[in-house]
Amino acid sequence: MNSTKATSLLNRQLDKLTSLDEEKCQAWKTQTTSYIKDIFGSDSEELKFIKGFEFIGLYDNNPYNYQIKEKTPKIKTFLENCVESLEHRGFIKPKKDVVNKESWTKKYPVIWEIVKAIIILLVGYFFRVITEPRQNQVGNKINTEQTPNK
Repeated sequence: MNSTKATSLLNRQLDKLTSLDEEKCQAWKTQTTSYIKDIFGSDSEELKFIKGFEFIGLYDNNPYNYQIKEKTPKIKTFLENCVESLEHRGFIKPKKDVVNKESWTKKYPVIWEIVKAIIILLVGYFFRVITEPRQNQVGNKINTEQTPNK
């Protein structure tokens, strides 16, 4: 994506604000959030803002369409600032989400415990297999020495 396309997408979302109503509100926010993430990245302040923005308050008793119209200027200013930011700095390819580098041993502790137990059992088994023939040989020598000659 380039700066022109990103600006165009945000301007299109700005145009949609004028006809936003209760039914289109969530779809608009979802689409805008997706664009913001693609444009600015998943760790950006812009994405944090849009994710936290709500048109309709849980404890607001006003009709939904009134709440939407009341909060539209705030989101409009936000999108205009995003467009201005893009025009000023240009499009910077956001960093790709890095796969969580947390060790799988921390993610799946039960599996790690099972793997450790299997390793301990295998080491014990092979140690027994290796030492058992020697013990038999030593035991046979002792038995032959202790038996009286007839």
